[in-house]
Amino acid sequence: MTARVRTREEFIKALRDSHGAVAVVAEYLRKKAYQVTLMPNEEREDYKDRMKFVDNGDLLLGMPVEVKQDCKNAFSGPDDYPFPAVIVMSKHAWDNKKPKPLFVARVDKDLKCAVITRKETSRHWVVGPITDGRDGQTQQAYLCPIEHCKFINLKEPA
Repeated sequence: MTARVRTREEFIKALRDSHGAVAVVAEYLRKKAYQVTLMPNEEREDYKDRMKFVDNGDLLLGMPVEVKQDCKNAFSGPDDYPFPAVIVMSKHAWDNKKPKPLFVARVDKDLKCAVITRKETSRHWVVGPITDGRDGQTQQAYLCPIEHCKFINLKEPA
């Protein structure tokens, strides 16, 4: 038995009816402080053209990424990273972020390598004191054990 093919009118009605659900989800995410972009939907003229009109999703969610530079240390991976844990950021700064960054990239002084700490690793973080080398101030910061971080080579070809 062959499946019945929806008419163009049925397809367009279903597509247009879905806009309300998309708008509700977009508004929910916007209220959570996310940057939300509605993706374009094209309406096909003929069923035979349907594969040209497969969309790439309904919403595009802009996620923050935090970038910090280590101005004193060069490193190329976990073997020469100068510390047993990676400073994510000061505790008060992270706690007040809304929304939380997808990840924190800490770039070495030569801009060749970065260590990536994803927010999903937060269950492994500990709080400890760090002293800012620029002004000597000590504050509490989140620290992530190095084994939960990822190192990337910033100079490798795309």
